[in-house]
Amino acid sequence: MQVPVYNTGGEIVRISKSAIVFGVPVNEAVVHQALVKTESRRPAGTAIPKDGAKSPAAQKMFAQKHTGKPGPETDGHPRAARWRGFRTASPDYTKAMPKKMRRLALRCVLSSKS
Repeated sequence: MQVPVYNTGGEIVRISKSAIVFGVPVNEAVVHQALVKTESRRPAGTAIPKDGAKSPAAQKMFAQKHTGKPGPETDGHPRAARWRGFRTASPDYTKAMPKKMRRLALRCVLSSKS
């Protein structure tokens, strides 16, 4: 498959395209799945933990009584390294997709554009 392309000097040069990459029939389901996977990496960021978006310093670290621990005031500041990961993590919206399906989706899109 020969295609005319401009080189850096502005001259038309013919190059050959691989039918393996550019001759694939379009599979809309796989392309859609790849698009959803790509878009899932940047969520809206509107979800917050159930306990609200408080800083660790504003929360009580544990119950005052019935824990068997000394009071929270003896355990240092809640921003200390001991208390890292104290808050609930935000949900992860990323989606997984097999490598062969990702490659097929790319080939389908390239084929549809040529």
